[in-house]
This record gives sequence, C-alpha cells and structure tokens, in this order.
Amino acid sequence: MTSIIKLAQGSKYVGGTFILSIGLLGQMCWLMMIVDSFCGWP
Repeated sequence: MTSIIKLAQGSKYVGGTFILSIGLLGQMCWLMMIVDSFCGWP
C-alpha cells in the first residue's frame, strides 16, 4: 500500500518538474521574442 502512495507522489513530482520545465521554456521563448522585437533581428 505504501509503495502505491510513494509511486503516486513520485509521478506527481515528475509531472510537477515536467510542467515547471515547460513553463521555463515558454518564458525563455517569450524573452527571446521580446528581445527579438526590440533589436529587430531577422
């Protein structure tokens, strides 16, 4: 029973880090787009 709970916590942790990394990637893309529009690079 405890192994199932541990597994659930582990998957939740993995999912959280996955969402967090996607969020960070999205922010990086937004920053790149903003810098791009300011600098006017092709």
